[in-house]
Amino acid sequence: MLNDFCPPGAGLKSRLLARIRWAICPFPQIETALPREGLILDIGCGFGFFSRYLARRSPNRRVLGVDSDPGRIRLASYWHRDVPNLDFQAVDGALWYPPQAGGIVMVDLLHHMDPMSRQALMSRCAASIRPGGTLAIKEIGRRPAWKYGWNYLHDLAMTRGARLYFFSQGELPQLAARAGFNLGRRELSGAYPYPHELWVGTLAGD
Repeated sequence: MLNDFCPPGAGLKSRLLARIRWAICPFPQIETALPREGLILDIGCGFGFFSRYLARRSPNRRVLGVDSDPGRIRLASYWHRDVPNLDFQAVDGALWYPPQAGGIVMVDLLHHMDPMSRQALMSRCAASIRPGGTLAIKEIGRRPAWKYGWNYLHDLAMTRGARLYFFSQGELPQLAARAGFNLGRRELSGAYPYPHELWVGTLAGD
């Protein structure tokens, strides 16, 4: 499965980054939460490793990875050009409205957004997701405290001290509920150095 995640055309440093990401995050468990066909949006896709994995795991999916960093999107488009059911797009998060999709996934994105911006994004997702479509959000929990602290320091280093907005207990499902989603927490198997949480659901009433 790692071969589906790591692009063969990337350089040594990038392939190492992909392998590290694979080892520390439960990507296979996130993938299985999403529909096997139709359009899947990977919002905040970065270099597109998980977008590639989603597309490779099911040829019936059409995956669109979006990110606000044009440089990352250029690299992702180049590295993953061998995957026919995968596209990338650089977007302005304040102006972008997601297309109609059967599945939307966000991996470690929302804690980098201020509360007003992430509420606006969640509302746009609710407007774009198809009836019965799936929203999957992988975020960082606060327990155990030592794992949360380790991740906090990691993110500070990676973002060069940018402000972080980690969720308090119960805050994420409340955020989703205000946009009309009904999310439930899924248990994750495996031992990871970070306190991952996976939330999956649909629009209320679907």
